[in-house]
Amino acid sequence: MEEEADLGSHGNVLSNCLTVVRKLGLKGQITAEEEKRARDYLQLREAAWPNQPNIGDGAVLYLDDVAVSSFLHLNLLDRLKGAGLTAIASPNTISKTNSVIAYDEISEQIKNVIERLRHSLNRGIESGQVKVDRMCNVHEQTNQATPDHPTFGMFGLAARCDAVIIDDRHINQHSNIDHDNAQTPIFSTLDLLHDLVRAGTISELERLDYRTTLRRAGYWFVPLEEREVERFLDLATVTEG
Repeated sequence: MEEEADLGSHGNVLSNCLTVVRKLGLKGQITAEEEKRARDYLQLREAAWPNQPNIGDGAVLYLDDVAVSSFLHLNLLDRLKGAGLTAIASPNTISKTNSVIAYDEISEQIKNVIERLRHSLNRGIESGQVKVDRMCNVHEQTNQATPDHPTFGMFGLAARCDAVIIDDRHINQHSNIDHDNAQTPIFSTLDLLHDLVRAGTISELERLDYRTTLRRAGYWFVPLEEREVERFLDLATVTEG
């Protein structure tokens, strides 16, 4: 473990993970911010091979346990297929990885999201920045056909809000909610992200990353903006024309 092995005769097929990350960037499988995070992480943990090959389109990658662990940590393992790369690992590694993904990775992500939501809401409620209204009493709304529908409570709150943020296309295809001879405007998460940039809370690059996150999460109706396409074209690398 203290002696460096001479693998010179195999140098033409040995590559580090950072080269694979650059390939994912070239193939449009990761955002610029994701590539930067991966580069910062890997530069501290690996060195380049002296004569490592260029990873071509459709390349077959044999991943050792360390490479699999690194790509899992960076959430990049599933991006290899989208880039047209074939990843091969040992059956034992695949079995252990599947177990980790099925139990540890997913459950931890869900738990972390819930904890962040609870912490953020608790902090907002204590500071007075978040106000909590009473739940609608189903028995008071006997004339409603679906009083227990998840969006039902929103209509009751609309009269006491300046705006409603909702991503349900059945609802936000309308511009406002009418109540008591007044109107409350309806906005989406995309509108909110735009306002956060205008307020200086997030950067324009962060806004584009969040739009990418929404698309990955299954938000179908996230339109392409001209400046969004231009920015990604500016970041793209042209290879052989």
